[in-house]
Amino acid sequence: MKPSLESSGRVLSARRISPSLFAVALAGLLMAACGSSSTTGSTSTTAGGSTSRSTASTAAPAKSGAWSAPVKVDPLVKQGLSAVSCVSDTFCVAIDPTGNAFVYTAGTWSSGTNIDSAVSATNALQDQLLSVSCASSTFCVAGDAKYNVVIYNGTSWSQPQSVDSNTGSGFFSVSCPTTSFCLAVNGASDSTTYNGSTWSPAQAVDPNGSVLSSELTGVSCATASFCVAVDGADHSITYNGSSWAQPQSLRTGSSSQQPVVPYVSCASATFCVGAGSISSTSEYLTTYDGSSWSGPLPADSSPNEYNAVTCAPGPFCMVLEAAGKTTSYAGSSWSHAQLVDPSTVIAQPTAISCASASFCMAVDNGGNALTSKP
Repeated sequence: MKPSLESSGRVLSARRISPSLFAVALAGLLMAACGSSSTTGSTSTTAGGSTSRSTASTAAPAKSGAWSAPVKVDPLVKQGLSAVSCVSDTFCVAIDPTGNAFVYTAGTWSSGTNIDSAVSATNALQDQLLSVSCASSTFCVAGDAKYNVVIYNGTSWSQPQSVDSNTGSGFFSVSCPTTSFCLAVNGASDSTTYNGSTWSPAQAVDPNGSVLSSELTGVSCATASFCVAVDGADHSITYNGSSWAQPQSLRTGSSSQQPVVPYVSCASATFCVGAGSISSTSEYLTTYDGSSWSGPLPADSSPNEYNAVTCAPGPFCMVLEAAGKTTSYAGSSWSHAQLVDPSTVIAQPTAISCASASFCMAVDNGGNALTSKP
């Protein structure tokens, strides 16, 4: 299995395939709850000890149609960009597996800043930066596969802090609906919450271990009192602000094959979308109405594996396919798939984040970002 969900309309998720693609795709996607510089230059140490590569930033080029042309954000392109989180059409943060973060401000991407010294240069599967979630332009949280988190305050990133001693499963997803609340889950099926100043001790989400698999792959929080986490065995579990409910099954319609890691994103406590794949040619979508999940919804006429899902209030949701296409939901029905990233011949889309129905950001493993505007 693998991660990424970019959670909560601001984040993003993964699947059961090779470790290299798993690392690229993470999460929590769906993962829930950013282009630019191609010239490396001098380095300097910022507050908090992170190292910033000083380069000329690049603005996203204009293009006719719904999506911009791809913009090179990460010039290193070891595994490209793995997650993105946007809070508005003027602010996003994207990360790559090697511990670098890139900030999008008013149409321009910053150069990369190494924010996670706990990520080794070997870039092994169980040693990567996997998830990011932003609640505002002055508050973001990113986390790695060893369950270390770093916090952005609008200017600099904190030092990595461990939030769970059960390290090394290769899954981590965080969702921050507000600046005073975040919830993180990991491959040990543990969760921890942030209250604006400290992280709670890690606790088992399913203490009995009778339903959930051994790995939680993604989480999405619509509010501080409503979150949904998913595992690799096609189950979800909700959080009400103080405790976890009993696990539920996502109704995928398959009785003979276990679905790949599902992605989840919630626009509200009464609308979430789960996305996943049974195989490379059998994808599914399912929606949550506050009490139960729908049956599987028909996939596009040319199905491909889903890589991430993102939802914003409205509800508005968008699902990203591995082939570089998206399908969107605007309150009543799903659209036909639309090509987003023409670079998919050499790069695979990995994550997407929509701040609203009028602004989305997609990233790929070629280090590119693309924006969507009406």
